[in-house]
Amino acid sequence: MSFKDDIFKISVRPWGLLTAAGVILCTATILSFAGRLWWFFELFSHFRVQYLLSLILISILLLCGRRFRVAFVLGVCVAVNLTFVLPYYIGAGGGAPANAPVLRAVSMNVNTENKRYDLVKQYVLARNPDILLLLEVDEAWLQAIADIEGLYPYKTSQPRSDNFGIALFSKRPCSKCEIIYLGEAGVPSVVGEFEVTGKRLTLLGTHPLPPGDGEYSRLRNRQFDAIAHYMAEVAGPRILLGDLNATPWSYKFGELVRQASLSDSARGFGLQFTWPTGSFLFRVPIDHGLVSSDIRVVHREVGGDVGSDHFPILIDFALIE
Repeated sequence: MSFKDDIFKISVRPWGLLTAAGVILCTATILSFAGRLWWFFELFSHFRVQYLLSLILISILLLCGRRFRVAFVLGVCVAVNLTFVLPYYIGAGGGAPANAPVLRAVSMNVNTENKRYDLVKQYVLARNPDILLLLEVDEAWLQAIADIEGLYPYKTSQPRSDNFGIALFSKRPCSKCEIIYLGEAGVPSVVGEFEVTGKRLTLLGTHPLPPGDGEYSRLRNRQFDAIAHYMAEVAGPRILLGDLNATPWSYKFGELVRQASLSDSARGFGLQFTWPTGSFLFRVPIDHGLVSSDIRVVHREVGGDVGSDHFPILIDFALIE
C-alpha cells in the first residue's frame, strides 16, 4: 500500500477511522492559519489544545498499530500545535518587587440572563479585588449588587439591556473613570486611571462583539484596531481586561498584543479556560488580561462557578521599574 493510500483510505476498520480522524484534525490545524482570508477559518484557530491532545492520543494508537508513516504526519501537526500551547507553561513572572504593592483585578462576564447574583457577590467578597470589571450588566444587575458597592467608592457603569453593559469598580482613587467607545460597533468600554506608587496606571475594560459572522467579525476586528491604537498611545503601566471574544491563537489577538505593546498575563501560569462553562471538551480561553512590560503578574487564576457561561479571571500584579 502506498503512503497516499495510507493517509486517505477510509474504512470502517479501527485503523481507518483513526486515520480519518487524524486527517480531519490536521486539516483543521492547517485551516487555523487562514483566518486572515475568511472569518470562518479563524474559528479553527480556537481549539489548539483540543487538536493537540486528540492528535497525541491518535498518534500513540497508530504507533501501537505500527502505522508509522501516518503517525509521523500526525506528529508534525502535534508539534505545530504544541508551539502555540507550550509557551503558556514556561516562565512565570515571579514575586512582586520589594516594597511594591500587589493589586488584585478581577474581570467577570456575569451574563445578562444570569440571576445568580448571590454567587457573584460571594465571589467578590471572598476574593476582595482592588479593581473589579463586570461585563454584561443591566440595571437589574447593578441593583442586585448594590450592597457590595460600598466597598468600591470609585465606580462608573453603562448598563444595557443587551449583552454589552459594562461597569468598573475600584477601591483605589480613580483620577479618570469614564465610559468610552472604540471602533464602529457602538459597544461601550471603560477606562480608569489610578495613581500607584507615584505612577499612573491605566486600565481599559472592554467587550467586543463575538465574531459569529462576517459583519460581527469585521466590527470586532475594527474594535481591536482601535483598542491597540488607544493603548499604544497611553504612557506608563497599562492593563487591558475583558471578554475579548478571541483566543490567544486568533491572528487578530496576536496583532492586538503586538500593536498595543502588551503581553498575555497568562504566560507562565498555564492556559486558563473560561468559556463556555457548560462544555469541558470545547472550553476555550477568551477572557483576558494583557499587561505592559512595566507590570509584573504575580498570580493569575480562573474563578469558580458564578452562574454565568463564563468563569471569572483574577490577576494579582505589581508595578516594576
